[in-house]
Amino acid sequence: MSSRAFITGISGPTLTTEEREFIRSSRPWGFILFKRNAESPRQVISLLRELRDAVGNPDAPVLIDQEGGRVQRLRPPNWPLYPSGADFGVLYDRDRELGLKAARLSARLIAADLSDLGITVDCLPLADVPIAGADDVIGDRAYGNEPGKVAAIARAVTEGLEQGGILPVLKHIPGHGRALADSHESLPRVENPRAELERTDFAAFRPLADLPMAMTAHVVFSALDPAQPATTSATIIREVIRGVIGFQGLLMSDDVSMNALSGTLAERTRAIVGAGCDMVLYCNGKLDEMREVARETPELSGQALERAKRALASRKPPQGLRPQGGPGGTGRVDGSGKGGGRMSAEILSFETGRPAELSDDEPSLVVDVEGYEGPLDLLLALARQQKVDLAKISILALANQYLEFIEAARKIRLELAADYLVMAAWLAFLKSRLLLPEPPTADGPSAEEMATALANRLRRLEAIREGSNRLMNRPQLQRDIFPRGNPETIAEIRHPRFTATLFDLLTAYAAQRQQRVLASVHLAKRTVWSLTEARASLERLVGMAQDWSRLDEYLINFVADPSQKATVFASSFAAALELVREGEMELHQKEAFAPLYFRKRPPQPASDAMTAPDLPAE
Repeated sequence: MSSRAFITGISGPTLTTEEREFIRSSRPWGFILFKRNAESPRQVISLLRELRDAVGNPDAPVLIDQEGGRVQRLRPPNWPLYPSGADFGVLYDRDRELGLKAARLSARLIAADLSDLGITVDCLPLADVPIAGADDVIGDRAYGNEPGKVAAIARAVTEGLEQGGILPVLKHIPGHGRALADSHESLPRVENPRAELERTDFAAFRPLADLPMAMTAHVVFSALDPAQPATTSATIIREVIRGVIGFQGLLMSDDVSMNALSGTLAERTRAIVGAGCDMVLYCNGKLDEMREVARETPELSGQALERAKRALASRKPPQGLRPQGGPGGTGRVDGSGKGGGRMSAEILSFETGRPAELSDDEPSLVVDVEGYEGPLDLLLALARQQKVDLAKISILALANQYLEFIEAARKIRLELAADYLVMAAWLAFLKSRLLLPEPPTADGPSAEEMATALANRLRRLEAIREGSNRLMNRPQLQRDIFPRGNPETIAEIRHPRFTATLFDLLTAYAAQRQQRVLASVHLAKRTVWSLTEARASLERLVGMAQDWSRLDEYLINFVADPSQKATVFASSFAAALELVREGEMELHQKEAFAPLYFRKRPPQPASDAMTAPDLPAE
């Protein structure tokens, strides 16, 4: 049955009716789980069965982000916490082989958790090489800041996953370490030249080019494509991912719903497929968005289909956990129980890489029963190897000695008492299986296999415990260690003091009010007595006035409206001056601000002597 080239998430711990119908009709290639989808092992197993039934493919790949540290979707109390990638980098710097062994073991244990649930793909390892000042979206998830170191640890993680039957996904190709922004929130841009990128960021991915699957980075590399992030850049996918790095496996996008990408989900999906990605990844689990992505996703065909087939075919069956290596080696425990080696003492210590023995100041349970005298853990190891006759061991005597020991041990360390309780219980169980053997046809593991499984669990428990203790005891920033060169913060304390007077406040208030007041000024149209009208009136008056007459007494007859008095007087005075200049009339005034008198200019006598006019009395 054909599939569409997308991987989808779902909304919760169970499939809704609408989601089931969507999966049946849209046929996604695979699924991805998040914390919202995982409540308990039984629930996850049931959910995966529902997903595969709905899509009609019992082998449909199911992905998850289970890195360790702050990025792991399966969390306590149902699943253990694992160290972050940076922790393996620290161990690698101290002891290269130790760091690689720890990374491989952690990945192998993660693979065991996933395999038990039916999950087949883990989005791990990371080959990002972070730089100082980069955004914390990668941070302690990275294995280091040197390409060779990052590639070596990523290879060890890949081996651990593959030994557990889990397919790895290399991310975030071609590199997210230089991003100065979180691509979940915005689009990061990297401005470094291509030669520098090939020497650092891309170099960490080249040794891992043989991995079956990889996930792109929503990051713009301006030296390669200044317009598009790697996920939607045909140039970067062709020249860098497929070219410089040499990756030829199945290439999937990072989450299409992240804010680093622009446009609608439909536009983003078309851009991802058009750029050369084989698979579109959608994570949010919103049904309307799932449908939008599915509508724009093509059928899986051509080279993309061949890469998908090769990726799934590369998955190997889980290998057993069996002890390997020389004396004191940590190794693994095989489910067949046929591997030799020590048991509870061979527990990986994240601090030393050697078998973790009890500390000198802690008590050990030394039993003295018929047929054996010595430490309890050694007794269990000998019983597993059939080097001691359990039929001669008195379980009652063993229980009494344990109860005496536990009274003292639990005051020192409760975990120590719990470990011995598990060992004693297994001894009792092994003897019960010896005394009451099951019929030869009975299904289930043998006593030897169950003892081997216990050894594996004890190793795993101690590894997790040591790792968690180491994480909790790490120096804390600003308490135990302090970064150099950071400026000290200066506390700024403000004490407001008001000096404005009431007048200042009123002035400011008035100014603000004045800015908001809409002033509307209406100018009344004034009636103006023109100069032409005034001249015509004066010419008529001059023709009648042969003797001196007051100008204002004459003009008052023309003022019908008191508001026109000023314009009548002004126009008449101007007209009178024009007539005087033309020789038509005479004006006279006794003193400043005295009334003006006028008359028609009489003929001039022969003598040029000027005489004062004989004005009428006022």
